[in-house]
Amino acid sequence: MHRDSAIEVKGALRAQKDWTRYVRPVHGYKGGLADPFGFISVTIPECRPERLEIVSYANEFAFLYDDDMEMLELKRPTKDLDSFLQPFVTPALEADARGRPEKRLQTQIFSEMMAIDHRRAITTMKAWASFVQLASRTRMTPFETLEEYIPARVIDAGELIWFGSLTFGMGLTIPDEEYDLCMSLARPGYAALGLTNDLYSWEKERKAAQGIGQDYVFNAIWVIMKESGIGEEEAKEVCRREIAQNIGLFCDIVVRLQTRAVNVVPSFASAVKIIISDEGVSGLYSGLTASVVRQLTYSGIRFGIYEDLKSRSGPSPSSQFLLTTAWCSGFAGGLAGNFADVLNVRMQHDGSLPSHQRHNYRHVGDGIVRMAREEGIRAYMRGWLPNCTRAATQTAGQLASYDIIKKSILDYRKTEETPAVQAISAFLAAVIAVTVTNPLDVLKTRAMSSMSPDGTGMVATAREAFRTEGPVWIFRGWVPSFLRVGPHTMYPRWTAPMPATADRDGSMTGGPPGKWILILTKSTKAELFPNGGWDTHHHIFEPSTFSYSPTRHLTPPAATVQSFKTFRQKLGITNSVLTHGLSYGDDCTSLKTFVTQLGKSSTSGVGVIDPENTTDDEMRDMQAAGICGLRVNLYHYNAMEDVELQKKTLRAYLERVTRLSLPWSLTMTTIRTDFWDTLEPFVRREVAPTGRPLITDHFGLLKATSMLPAQYRQDPTQQPGFSPILRLVKDGLLYVKLSAPYRVSEQSPRYSDLKFLVRALIDANPRQVIWGSDWPHTPRMKVRSHEEAMKETPFLEVDDEAWLWSLREWLSDQEWNMLMVDNPKRLFG
Repeated sequence: MHRDSAIEVKGALRAQKDWTRYVRPVHGYKGGLADPFGFISVTIPECRPERLEIVSYANEFAFLYDDDMEMLELKRPTKDLDSFLQPFVTPALEADARGRPEKRLQTQIFSEMMAIDHRRAITTMKAWASFVQLASRTRMTPFETLEEYIPARVIDAGELIWFGSLTFGMGLTIPDEEYDLCMSLARPGYAALGLTNDLYSWEKERKAAQGIGQDYVFNAIWVIMKESGIGEEEAKEVCRREIAQNIGLFCDIVVRLQTRAVNVVPSFASAVKIIISDEGVSGLYSGLTASVVRQLTYSGIRFGIYEDLKSRSGPSPSSQFLLTTAWCSGFAGGLAGNFADVLNVRMQHDGSLPSHQRHNYRHVGDGIVRMAREEGIRAYMRGWLPNCTRAATQTAGQLASYDIIKKSILDYRKTEETPAVQAISAFLAAVIAVTVTNPLDVLKTRAMSSMSPDGTGMVATAREAFRTEGPVWIFRGWVPSFLRVGPHTMYPRWTAPMPATADRDGSMTGGPPGKWILILTKSTKAELFPNGGWDTHHHIFEPSTFSYSPTRHLTPPAATVQSFKTFRQKLGITNSVLTHGLSYGDDCTSLKTFVTQLGKSSTSGVGVIDPENTTDDEMRDMQAAGICGLRVNLYHYNAMEDVELQKKTLRAYLERVTRLSLPWSLTMTTIRTDFWDTLEPFVRREVAPTGRPLITDHFGLLKATSMLPAQYRQDPTQQPGFSPILRLVKDGLLYVKLSAPYRVSEQSPRYSDLKFLVRALIDANPRQVIWGSDWPHTPRMKVRSHEEAMKETPFLEVDDEAWLWSLREWLSDQEWNMLMVDNPKRLFG
C-alpha cells in the first residue's frame, strides 16, 4: 500500500468537489475511497508521491463519469463517448474543450499532468483516448464469436486506461519496440478479468438491454449462447473454462522463468517470447492435464483440511491457530500433490530442453507410469521438501493472512464486512503469499526439473543460486507468480471452479461454489442437510393450472412442482412443508394437489381458510390431504396495520381449529414488530392454553443491523418486538422460522449481520426455532395497492447455499440437528 495514502484521499475528494461544483451534486459517494484503504494506494503502491494526487483525481473522475455512462451508453453511446474523447485529442487550451462541465474537468486533468511530466502525460492521454475511441465502437458491435469478442473485451476491461495510469504514476517509459510485447503479456489477465466481470454482471446487463428493447448484450455469455446455440447455464460454464485457461497461461511462464538461468531469460516478457517462438502458442499450455490433477489433490486437500480444522475451533480462532492450521494443511496438500507437481513442472519445462533430454510425456497418465518404470516410485517425491514447505507457507500466507487481515480491518474500523474489505484483504494476502513463497517456489521448481537421478538438495540448490545469480534469484518470477495467485485470491466469488471461492463467514474457504473441496475431507450436502432434514416454508405457483384470487396482494410468476423438486434435490432436502401462497386466497385446491404431486410421505401442507365461510368438511378434507397447519391471512382482513384486528383474526382461526380438535399449528407474521408488546399477553392468555403451536415466519421480521434505523444499530436488542418475541420463545410459546433472510438483512449472500439474531433465538430456546427456504423467494412483505398487486412481480435472486453455510457455521452439530430435523418433525411430521 502507498505510504502517502492521504495524498490520494486529497485528490479523490477534490475530484468529487469539482464534480459537484461543475457537473452535479454527489452525496455519500465512495468511488475509489473504499474503507479503509484507497483504490490507487493499493493498486499503484509505487506511484510517485508528486503524481499521486492527480492520478487519484483522474481515477475518481473516471468512476464518477462511468456512473453516468452506465445509464447512458445503451441509449446514446456514440454521442456521449465522442464528447468524452474530445478533450483528450484537442489542445488543452482550446476554448471549445471547456464548453461542457465534464470537458472542463478533463482538460484540468490534462493540464496538471502536462505540468508534472509533459512527455508521459502525452503518452497517457493517447492511451486513454485510444481506449475511449475503441470502447465506443466495440460496445455496439454484435460479436458473433467468442474469438472476436475477447479482444474487444480486453479493451473494455481497461488495459489502455491502466497502461496510461501506471506509466504516468510510476514515471515509466516503455520503448516502442517493447510496447506490443508488454501489452500482449497483460492480455490474458485482462481477458480473465473481463470475462469474470461478464459472469458476475450477466443478469444485470441482460435486464438493462431488455429494458430498452435491445436484443444484443455486450457480454461473453450472450456471445457464447448465440455462437454455440446453447442455454444460459451451459454458456456460463464455457465462460468459466475460458477464465481458467487465461489464468493458466501465467502458470507456464512462471515455471519457464524460474528454471532458466538469469542470463538466458532476463524477464517475464522474454519467457513468453521464447516459448511462443520455440513452440507456438500451444507451448503456453504444456502440462495442462498435470496441472488439473495437481489442483484436485494439492488444492483440494489443503483447503479442505484448513476449513475442517478451522470450523472445529469455535467462532473466533486466534491468529496463531489460523497460521499453524494453514501451515499444516498446506504441507499435507503439498505432500499429496507432489507427484502431480513433478509431472506439471517437467511437462512445462520440456520445451526449454534439448530434444535428447526431454521427457516427452504424452499426458499425465503416461507420465505417472513412465516415472515409476524409469526412475522408481521415489521419483514421485522429487523435491518434496521444498514443495511441501512452499505449499505450507503459501497456504499460511494466502488463507490465514486473509482471515487475520480482514478481522483486523473489521476490528479497527468497527465496520460491517463489505466487498471492499474482502477485496483489500485478499489483495494483501496475495502479496504476502507470493512474497514469502517465491524463493521456495524457485527451489521447488529447479529441484523437480533436475535431470540428476538423485535430484538436488534444497540447501545445495539455494547455495548454487546465490553463487551464480546473487540474491536476485529470490524474486525471480514474482510478477507472473502474483498474476497466477492473485486472481485465485482476489476474485474468489466470481469464478465458481476456483477452490478458494468457498466462504461461509467471509473467509477464504467453505461454502458454495467451492464446497466440492470440502467433500474431500468433511462436508457434503447430506451433512448440510442431516438425514430427515426439513424445509418448513416454500411455495408452489402454477397460475396456468390454478388461477390466482382476484383479491390477491401479490401476482408471482410460475414456480412449478418440478422446479421445486430440482431445488430440493440440489440442497439435499428430505422433507418439506408446502405453505399455501396467499395469492390463491383461501382456496386450498391447489395446495392439496401440489402436496399429492410432491408426495405425502415427504411433504406436509400449511393452508389458509376463511374462518367465517370455510366449512368443517372442507377442513377435514384438508387434513386428509396432508395439511397440518394454518396460515393466518392478515391481508384478507386488512389487519396488517391494526393489532386489534390481528388478535380478532387469530382468535377466529383458533376457534375453528379447537372446535374440530385438529392438532394444527398456526402461523402468523405481522409487519409491525412493535405489535408484539400487545400480542405477547394475548398469546399467553388465549393461544397457549389451547395447546396449538404458534409460529411466526421470517425471524418475526426482527431486523439485522443493516436494515435497522440508526438509533437501534448500536444495540439491536432494543428494536421493537425483540424482547417480547424472545420471552415467548424462551417460554416455549412461540416458534420462530429462520426464513427469508433478505427480508430482514441487506448483507446478501451470507447475511453475516444476522448472526446475533440467530444466536439470540437459539440461546433463548433451541427447541423453538426452525428453518425454511421461502423458495421461490417472493418480495418483501408490504401492503400494496390493487393496481400494484395485479402486476406480475418477479422473484428475488437468492444464493440459498451461501446463506445455509453461514447458518451452519453459527450452530453446533446438536443445534443444527434440532433446527433441521427434530423441531420441524415435532411440528409437521
